[in-house]
Amino acid sequence: MNKLYFGDNLEILRELDNERVHLICTDPPFNSGRDYNAFIGDSLAQKKAFTDTWTYDTAAQDARTDIESKAITSDTYKALDNCLKGYDLVLQNAVSGNSGAMRAYLSR
Repeated sequence: MNKLYFGDNLEILRELDNERVHLICTDPPFNSGRDYNAFIGDSLAQKKAFTDTWTYDTAAQDARTDIESKAITSDTYKALDNCLKGYDLVLQNAVSGNSGAMRAYLSR
């Protein structure tokens, strides 16, 4: 049956059978530096949901570790892992920019 999921794509995808996913649409962060709020229940009250910045934090490292472990048995994850390793190699020689920001975006 067709289903529509709302939420963090990595959390949802980890729960799905990878042979059964036909389409994934995401709204990626754009590194705007802005704080975004979420409504609490049906009220007009809001709380901070997230800050739109790319940082190589624990969540990004966890995602990267997950990709590396799945690369052992999955050709798709192996290709992704190889791309990320290639990007790491490029960043080793970078002389400008925020390499951590892009690594965080690509890992997630």
